[in-house]
Formats: sequence, structure tokens, C-alpha cells
Amino acid sequence: MAGAALTAEQIRSYSAYWRAEAKNALDSDDPFLVILGDSLGQGIGASRPGASYAQLLRARVEEAVGAPVGIVNLSRSGARIRDVVEKQLPALAILPDRRLATVCTVGSNDVMRSTMPARTRREVRSLVSQLPDATVLATIPAGASTMAKLVNRRIRHETASSPLHLADVAPELGWMRGLLAADRVHPNDQGYEIWAAAFDRTLREAGVLPPTADTGTGR
Repeated sequence: MAGAALTAEQIRSYSAYWRAEAKNALDSDDPFLVILGDSLGQGIGASRPGASYAQLLRARVEEAVGAPVGIVNLSRSGARIRDVVEKQLPALAILPDRRLATVCTVGSNDVMRSTMPARTRREVRSLVSQLPDATVLATIPAGASTMAKLVNRRIRHETASSPLHLADVAPELGWMRGLLAADRVHPNDQGYEIWAAAFDRTLREAGVLPPTADTGTGR
């Protein structure tokens, strides 16, 4: 299947997968992870949902806490920063009080669709001010994109003076060489491993998870 066609099929099937995962999480009494953001949160480009950063991170968290952990994935393919603020955060606000951690990766679609750096800076500031305390917010792949680098600088600046935690994954991703899926846009399995490790490391540094050895297994 060609890259674009595969991506379109993944957007449909992965969304259905995460809806089922959310139902399972909310039907149980287990704590859960909340995923916010765009197609990176959905795992588009991964060979299967189990190779997404969300599922890889869950495996690490379950290993760390020694108990089952669910996932409520509120991310949406194509989402921009304002979509997280206007749609995903209200959905998060009504979830049961069993949230173990919240992670967010967003901004890449803003980079692709916006030519107004000042507005994007304002939207990052708004996002950081409204995310729940202790949320882990990631930087985005930048490569040679001046706009993406601007977004990352703003994410670093705003999180530094906030109760959020920064997963600065962008330097580890570099130019995404060897880390892209067939569509040449989204990460492949190896790329998502880097995201999962960055979130895991940040949660341990923040004291949300115990500082045990790196596990890195997936579902």
C-alpha cells in the first residue's frame, strides 16, 4: 500500500483502536495515562498501535508501577494547538480522577499551516497556561524548519516558568534520518521509541515514576 493510502487507513483504524482502549480504561478502576495532541499521539506511521509512543510508554509505566495502566487517548490526527485547548482539554476535564500522567505532543500542524509566528507563539503560551499541572509537553521535530525551531523555543521558554515538565525530544530526533515512515511525514517504529523514552525519562525525573532502570518494551 502506498504511503499516503496507508496513512489514511491508519488514521481511520488507529482512531477506532484508541476509542476502544479509552472505553476499556474508563470501564476499569485502573489508573490511566492521558494522551493529548495530534497524529503523533495517535501513532500514525507506526507499524501497529502497539508501536506507538502511547503504548510503548504504557508498557514502561506498567513496569515501573507494577500494575495495569489504561490509556485515554484524546489526540486527533490533524490537530493544531488550538484544538488541544478548545476540544481536548474540555474532554480531559470530565474524566474520572484516576489520571496517572498526561503527555502532549502538538505543534507540527501549526508549523505546516501557519505563516504567522506571533500567533503561534501566543497559542503556545495559551496551551501551556491551560494544560493541567505536571503535564509533560514535548518539543516537535524541527530539522531545517525555522518555524518549528521557533515553536520549540517557545515551548522551552513557557514550560520553564510553569508547573509543566518538558520532554525535549527534538534534539534526539535531529533531521529524522532513518526515523520516518513510508509517508515521509510521520515517525516509524524507531522514531516512536525515542518519544516513549523521552516521556518515560521526564516522568521519572519529575518523580511521577520511580527512578528505575529503562525498560522499553511494547505491546
